[in-house]
Amino acid sequence: PKGDPRYVSTLEEDIAEVKAASLDEAKDFYQKFYGASQGEIAVVGDFDPAVIKPLLEQLFADWKSPAAYARIPEQANLVPPINESIKVADKANAIFFAANNLAVQDTDPDYPALVLGNYILGGGFLNSRLATRIRQKEGLSYGVGSQVSANALDKSGRFFVYAIAAPENIAKVETAAKEELARALSEGFTAEEVEAAKKGYLESLKVSLGKDGALASTLESYLFLDRTMEWRKQWMAKVEALTAADIKAAMNRHLAVDKLSIVKAGSL
Repeated sequence: PKGDPRYVSTLEEDIAEVKAASLDEAKDFYQKFYGASQGEIAVVGDFDPAVIKPLLEQLFADWKSPAAYARIPEQANLVPPINESIKVADKANAIFFAANNLAVQDTDPDYPALVLGNYILGGGFLNSRLATRIRQKEGLSYGVGSQVSANALDKSGRFFVYAIAAPENIAKVETAAKEELARALSEGFTAEEVEAAKKGYLESLKVSLGKDGALASTLESYLFLDRTMEWRKQWMAKVEALTAADIKAAMNRHLAVDKLSIVKAGSL
């Protein structure tokens, strides 16, 4: 409901709230809620803990949070699908977006299979099925792909497909995207596709942890979730053990073309 932090507002509501907001309200909110009492900090690089720790205490020890922390659980809003077009004048490009909310957590047994299946379908950039057909073969889109995500603490996730194209091609993009998802669900993927995806996806995880910023972000989130890098190691092992049959079964348990909510926007 409106007033709940999880409420999804309309653009009109956002504009009205921003216009109505005052500096005094912002200051009041800051004074009531901001503080570092529940904060986590991860530091990566060439540093001396004996120097960093006193500095952090000096900077943040007295910055107490006035309000007690309470986590707000996420919910999977499994709403009926829609298919809408939004006409926006004088736009050279149009956008296609198809999404499906999922009652999935990142610890669910199916989640590694969903992640790798999505990687093959639209997450592997230019060599994904969606990119191969819609961008390279049919030349309909400048950028196309898909993503899947899941909350670490609640059964709340999302799968979506996106594409940018000329307005006259959006209908063809929609048809092609639906057909590729349907083909993945009915036929699955080949063993060769699965092995190539494992290599590419797992290598991307290793490369990301070689960047200080990405590693610090991962460590900080694991502090909050009470996880260690052993959790990441086990995750990678689960992905490595997947078969084509595992992926097809998991995708069919959670995804369906007729569950997609589709929105197209542009000079249609």
